Amino acid sequence: MNIIIAGSGKLGTMLTRRLAAEGHNITIIDSNLTVTAELIEEYDIMAVEGNCASMEILREASISEADLLIATTGSDELNLLSCMTAHAMNRKLHTIARIRTPEYMESTYALRKSLALSLTVNPERHAAREISRLLKYPGFIKREKFANGLIEIVGIRIDERTPLNNQPLRKLPHIAHCQVIVCTVLREGKTIAPDGDFVFQAGDVIYVTASSENLNTLLKNLGLIKRKIKNIIIAGGGRICYYLTRVLEKDNFNVKINC
Repeated sequence: MNIIIAGSGKLGTMLTRRLAAEGHNITIIDSNLTVTAELIEEYDIMAVEGNCASMEILREASISEADLLIATTGSDELNLLSCMTAHAMNRKLHTIARIRTPEYMESTYALRKSLALSLTVNPERHAAREISRLLKYPGFIKREKFANGLIEIVGIRIDERTPLNNQPLRKLPHIAHCQVIVCTVLREGKTIAPDGDFVFQAGDVIYVTASSENLNTLLKNLGLIKRKIKNIIIAGGGRICYYLTRVLEKDNFNVKINC
């Protein structure tokens, strides 16, 4: 795939490394290519110096042959303009823009077709959501959502005090009092697909899937929620704080901000 990455900050650099390692053809656009010199040498990628919203610069980056443009500059406005301009020059192009400003959230979603956006990414908002999930369900060491949040896969560590310790998998429904599916078990670095006779041991990390409601029941019945978190102090008043506060207040947490 021919991919153009506009902006070589932390996000742009990370994307460049991963996508180039996967074998994609990468072209970087940045107003200062000094910071990308190492990437250019290491991954044999192309680079164009200039404004990523300029038609001249986009032509130089071979926008007509590109499959995807990812705009990751520090300016939301520049990212939007770059995607709009690039799509006007190549109607088959897919575009992804990093949009971080809270005021733009509603408009960019409602006008995404008019703005020629295939996808928007907001790292601060995603970070806030992940923090809120960890606060709401502190017993999970890992949590991933699927099917628009209807189904989740979570990781739970078994210790000596966990009711599942030294118990076979077939007893899980009687112990947890809910329906969950155990996908895999990680034991001493090895991944195991358990059957009904598999016996859990302290130190195991089990990955289970279920609805959010059943996972909450699972945590309670396994004794992994000792005390529900209710009062939270957030240090700092940046974008993550803004998004996190909104999510936590919807979940009825008491939030104080210490800037």
